[in-house]
Amino acid sequence: MKTPIKTNRIVLLTLILLLSVTAHVKASPTDVLPSDSFGLDEVVVTGSRTPVDIRHAPLSVTTLDRRQIEQSFESSLLPLLNEHVPGVFVTQRGLMGYGISTGAAGGIKVRGIGGSPTTEMMVLVDGAPHYASLMGHTVADLYQSMMAERVEVVRGPASVLYGSNAMGGVINIITRRAKIEELRKLNLGNQLRLQGGSYSSMNGEYNGTQTYGPFSNMVGVSASSSDGHRPNMHFEQYSLIDNMVIQLSAHFKARGEVNLTHFLSNNPGMVTAPMFDNYMNIHRGIASVGLDNQYGKASGSLTYYMDWGHHHIDDGHLASEAAQISYYKQRDFTNGLNFFETFRIFSGNATTFGFDYQHVWGSAWTENKTDGTRNYYADGRKMDEVAGYIDVRQQLQKWITLDAALRYNHHSVAGNELIPQFSVNVVPKEYTVLKATISKGFRNPTLRELYMFRPANDALKAERLWNYELSWMHKVNAFNYSMNLFYIDADNLIQTEFINGKILNVNSGKLYNWGYEAMAAYNVSNNLEFNANYSYLHTSKEVTAAPRHKLYVGGDWHSGIWRISTSMQWIGHLLTSTSPSGDVQNYVLWNFSSNCQATRYLNIFAKGENLLAQKYETYQGFTMPRATVMAGVDIRF
Repeated sequence: MKTPIKTNRIVLLTLILLLSVTAHVKASPTDVLPSDSFGLDEVVVTGSRTPVDIRHAPLSVTTLDRRQIEQSFESSLLPLLNEHVPGVFVTQRGLMGYGISTGAAGGIKVRGIGGSPTTEMMVLVDGAPHYASLMGHTVADLYQSMMAERVEVVRGPASVLYGSNAMGGVINIITRRAKIEELRKLNLGNQLRLQGGSYSSMNGEYNGTQTYGPFSNMVGVSASSSDGHRPNMHFEQYSLIDNMVIQLSAHFKARGEVNLTHFLSNNPGMVTAPMFDNYMNIHRGIASVGLDNQYGKASGSLTYYMDWGHHHIDDGHLASEAAQISYYKQRDFTNGLNFFETFRIFSGNATTFGFDYQHVWGSAWTENKTDGTRNYYADGRKMDEVAGYIDVRQQLQKWITLDAALRYNHHSVAGNELIPQFSVNVVPKEYTVLKATISKGFRNPTLRELYMFRPANDALKAERLWNYELSWMHKVNAFNYSMNLFYIDADNLIQTEFINGKILNVNSGKLYNWGYEAMAAYNVSNNLEFNANYSYLHTSKEVTAAPRHKLYVGGDWHSGIWRISTSMQWIGHLLTSTSPSGDVQNYVLWNFSSNCQATRYLNIFAKGENLLAQKYETYQGFTMPRATVMAGVDIRF
């Protein structure tokens, strides 16, 4: 059977060019927005819902700004997290595309917590959760660099604010509308990026901003494709993003977002057992509308969000097997409401009250290729979740901040859960912080675990986790560094076992993880800077996609029209499988990029990855490509 996913790439790139030419935007070239420097003067929102100086934030947060995103020349955000955030690891299988279902990569773990697939990590878009509700996991191919102004990663549970799935941590993608006032002031106008390289890989992106009085808008379209470094590994993706903001008054702002993504992905199977005709045709959409308020003593937000998808999958076959007689299909839908309001009634205090509601629904079936008959795994299954929380933060004498938060969560199947969080931040000097945190995380069972396939068990309860953490941050002139010690105690984990001769999902798993993390950055001069991070992880049992050692060192030099960046990353003792045949990976990756600002309108760039041509894999049986190169242009007008 022929894989129906070859399309005309030239047509798509032509469409991007036409969109860029016809966009009605006042054009004025400029450099990218200045970055927030790594240090103790950063302001973060994730982990507190409202902007807070990182010195007084209750959780450990790592940020990636627009400058880092731009200069990576990556179409996906996840490779940046692999490099720049200690304790975070994302599985990959090729130069482009993560896919879903069997043979998919894009699994995210923080400190060894992430689930399989990624159900214990929450990905947010502007604070609203987004995932495929039927399986309860993230869809890695949705998270593209063109949509993000900033990414904030919480290392450790954030369930007190974000509920289920934030058990291991949170990745909050703050879209480019978040700084629309600066975009308007700097008048960035339009940007077109075209690049191509190894294995016929191509990527095209266009984004532009429009302003009409109180109305601001950012629109983006992108297309990516790659033949892959193995047979039957073709990947294609097309996306449309539109973010809108209306300044209703001095105190109220309305916003809206739509993100539509369609991708087609082939799974080539393990190197030792190649697959044929295993392809995925995926449609995903996310949308939200919100109303923000900002007063002197109070601020908050009300957001309604939706996440939906349609999956069409041919599970394929080995060379020795016959082709599948049926397709796997699913539809899923999530919608919800988030509301919070923060009051600053007296000096040094911020008290936040919040309310969350979420409804998930899904259907899955096999459909005969010949006569269209259906066999349902789940037919319109649904569940609901409602929660309220309070977070009280009090700064005392400018050198100590106390934070206490409590969430009460009700799930229509798993029942009730109480989630506390406590932290103490001590700031003995302006650029020195000592922080201690105790936080609880949880994850409710998914529709798949409750109702689908043979191990299903509708009596499952929530997974639980306690995180104990001590951190230190310090800044000396142009040198910044931070260190974290953590201990994780997880129980009630959902795993599959034989019970009375029957395979069943049960709450029987336990896990004890501990380790430490370090980050450092040094601005040698206005032209030269270095940054590094390291994490060590010990787990009480074998865990895949959670390397024991993870070290990254990078440098960036720029002068005049030239910029050169290079980095090395060492991954030590990475398990790709917990089975007896599972392999332990140890490898070093060297990446290099250079760009030339040829004119005010044109930037030419090239990058190389895995230039040492290391043979390695992050997902069992899926060997990564050796050295690869990409090159392209950025055009601003």
